[in-house]
Amino acid sequence: KDPVQQVLHYVKTLRSSKGLKDLRGKAIRGINEGTAFHCYIVCDITEELEERIIGRLQKTPDGDGYFEYQQNPHAFIEIVPYGKLLRDARQRNVVFFEKLGITNMTAPPSPMRQLVDAAAE
Repeated sequence: KDPVQQVLHYVKTLRSSKGLKDLRGKAIRGINEGTAFHCYIVCDITEELEERIIGRLQKTPDGDGYFEYQQNPHAFIEIVPYGKLLRDARQRNVVFFEKLGITNMTAPPSPMRQLVDAAAE
Protein backbone atom coordinates (compact mmCIF):
# COMPACT_ATOMS: atom_id res chain seq x y z
CA LYS A 1 0.00 0.00 0.00
CA ASP A 2 0.93 3.62 -0.46
CA PRO A 3 1.65 5.04 3.03
CA VAL A 4 0.80 8.58 1.91
CA GLN A 5 -2.64 7.45 0.74
CA GLN A 6 -3.09 5.57 4.03
CA VAL A 7 -2.51 8.65 6.19
CA LEU A 8 -4.69 10.81 3.92
CA HIS A 9 -7.46 8.23 4.32
CA TYR A 10 -7.08 8.46 8.13
CA VAL A 11 -7.31 12.26 7.98
CA LYS A 12 -10.48 12.12 5.86
CA THR A 13 -11.98 9.49 8.17
CA LEU A 14 -11.22 11.56 11.27
CA ARG A 15 -12.72 14.69 9.71
CA SER A 16 -15.87 13.07 8.42
CA SER A 17 -16.78 10.70 11.24
CA LYS A 18 -18.77 11.79 14.26
CA GLY A 19 -18.74 8.54 16.22
CA LEU A 20 -15.05 7.63 16.30
CA LYS A 21 -13.57 6.42 19.58
CA ASP A 22 -9.99 6.20 20.83
CA LEU A 23 -8.33 3.03 22.14
CA ARG A 24 -9.97 3.49 25.56
CA GLY A 25 -13.44 3.85 24.05
CA LYS A 26 -13.69 7.61 24.58
CA ALA A 27 -15.22 9.72 21.82
CA ILE A 28 -12.77 11.66 19.68
CA ARG A 29 -14.02 15.25 19.66
CA GLY A 30 -13.05 18.66 18.34
CA ILE A 31 -11.98 17.68 14.83
CA ASN A 32 -13.29 19.97 12.11
CA GLU A 33 -12.22 21.47 8.76
CA GLY A 34 -9.79 23.81 10.56
CA THR A 35 -8.00 21.04 12.47
CA ALA A 36 -4.33 20.84 11.55
CA PHE A 37 -2.95 17.39 10.79
CA HIS A 38 0.78 16.68 10.88
CA CYS A 39 1.35 13.15 9.64
CA TYR A 40 4.71 11.44 10.05
CA ILE A 41 5.42 8.21 8.22
CA VAL A 42 8.44 6.38 9.68
CA CYS A 43 9.64 3.80 7.19
CA ASP A 44 12.49 2.69 4.98
CA ILE A 45 12.55 4.62 1.75
CA THR A 46 12.70 1.88 -0.83
CA GLU A 47 12.88 2.17 -4.61
CA GLU A 48 9.22 1.14 -4.75
CA LEU A 49 8.21 3.90 -2.34
CA GLU A 50 10.25 6.48 -4.26
CA GLU A 51 8.45 5.45 -7.45
CA ARG A 52 5.08 5.95 -5.74
CA ILE A 53 5.90 9.44 -4.44
CA ILE A 54 7.90 10.79 -7.38
CA GLY A 55 6.51 14.14 -8.41
CA ARG A 56 4.22 14.28 -5.36
CA LEU A 57 6.57 14.95 -2.46
CA GLN A 58 9.70 17.07 -2.15
CA LYS A 59 13.00 15.98 -0.64
CA THR A 60 13.71 17.35 2.83
CA PRO A 61 16.56 19.90 2.99
CA ASP A 62 18.94 17.23 4.37
CA GLY A 63 17.98 14.90 1.51
CA ASP A 64 17.07 12.01 3.84
CA GLY A 65 13.26 12.16 3.70
CA TYR A 66 10.29 13.63 1.86
CA PHE A 67 7.50 16.08 2.69
CA GLU A 68 4.48 17.86 1.27
CA TYR A 69 1.52 19.96 2.27
CA GLN A 70 -1.65 18.36 0.96
CA GLN A 71 -4.51 20.72 0.09
CA ASN A 72 -7.33 18.19 0.10
CA PRO A 73 -7.50 17.16 2.87
CA HIS A 74 -5.36 19.82 4.55
CA ALA A 75 -2.44 17.89 6.02
CA PHE A 76 1.33 18.17 6.31
CA ILE A 77 2.99 14.83 5.55
CA GLU A 78 6.61 13.90 6.18
CA ILE A 79 8.31 10.59 5.42
CA VAL A 80 11.19 9.98 7.84
CA PRO A 81 13.56 7.00 7.63
CA TYR A 82 14.02 5.26 10.99
CA GLY A 83 17.79 5.82 10.96
CA LYS A 84 17.30 9.57 10.53
CA LEU A 85 14.83 9.60 13.41
CA LEU A 86 17.43 8.00 15.71
CA ARG A 87 20.28 10.21 14.48
CA ASP A 88 18.27 13.40 14.96
CA ALA A 89 17.13 12.32 18.44
CA ARG A 90 20.71 11.67 19.52
CA GLN A 91 21.89 15.04 18.19
CA ARG A 92 18.97 16.88 19.76
CA ASN A 93 19.48 15.31 23.19
CA VAL A 94 23.25 15.13 23.53
CA VAL A 95 23.45 18.23 25.75
CA PHE A 96 20.61 16.92 27.93
CA PHE A 97 22.44 13.63 28.50
CA GLU A 98 25.68 15.48 29.25
CA LYS A 99 23.87 17.60 31.86
CA LEU A 100 22.60 14.38 33.45
CA GLY A 101 26.14 13.05 33.50
CA ILE A 102 25.39 10.35 30.98
CA THR A 103 28.46 10.77 28.82
CA ASN A 104 30.05 7.33 29.01
CA MET A 105 29.09 5.94 25.66
CA THR A 106 32.26 3.84 25.43
CA ALA A 107 30.84 0.69 27.02
CA PRO A 108 30.60 -2.20 24.57
CA PRO A 109 27.22 -2.00 22.85
CA SER A 110 24.69 -4.74 23.39
CA PRO A 111 23.59 -6.81 20.39
CA MET A 112 20.31 -4.86 20.35
CA ARG A 113 22.23 -1.53 20.40
CA GLN A 114 24.32 -2.76 17.43
CA LEU A 115 21.12 -3.45 15.47
CA VAL A 116 19.69 -0.03 16.33
CA ASP A 117 22.94 1.72 15.41
CA ALA A 118 23.14 -0.17 12.12
CA ALA A 119 19.61 0.98 11.28
CA ALA A 120 20.63 4.57 12.02
CA GLU A 121 23.44 4.50 9.44
